[in-house]
Amino acid sequence: MSEPAIRTEHLSKEYLPQGSLRQSLRNAFGRGQPDDHAEEPILAVRDLSFTVRAGELYGLLGPNGAGKTTLIRLLCTMIVPTSGEGSIFGVDLADSNQIRRIIGMATGEERSFYWRLSGRHNLEFFAALYGLKQPHAQQRINELLEQVDLTSHADRPFRTYSSGQKQRLGIARALLHHPRLLFLD
Repeated sequence: MSEPAIRTEHLSKEYLPQGSLRQSLRNAFGRGQPDDHAEEPILAVRDLSFTVRAGELYGLLGPNGAGKTTLIRLLCTMIVPTSGEGSIFGVDLADSNQIRRIIGMATGEERSFYWRLSGRHNLEFFAALYGLKQPHAQQRINELLEQVDLTSHADRPFRTYSSGQKQRLGIARALLHHPRLLFLD
């Protein structure tokens, strides 16, 4: 049997409440007063174990605040788990460089694009970050622009794109380097 695409065992993520870090540091260095009203850590993901086989489509459903985005960020190595472990195609989540080579991630956030650059120039920039060489990069960009139906808009500034066009460009960016696994948030 082949290695699962995603495997987690007892994965958890806790966040300190806002303001708690300062108080925790003061307490650690003996400069703070005991806080009888200290807030409990916020548990975003608790003791999650699951497996996704290669080739499966897997969706996360739940209300706002259920931990879906936190789980995706854990699996994409954007944040570090508080406890537990996981792997992507057998690569431990601790090996963030290798994980990022084999995954793609598209989110609804637009902040990582350069608003003054065209969609095509944004993809050229990210292709260079992925280490794609010319002319392969140009060929791949043209393929993806066609697949996400942005060829006719590719040379317009990103800031003029509609919300849907921005999301489609995000999907194209996530697919630039031929990832083995795609996360959509």
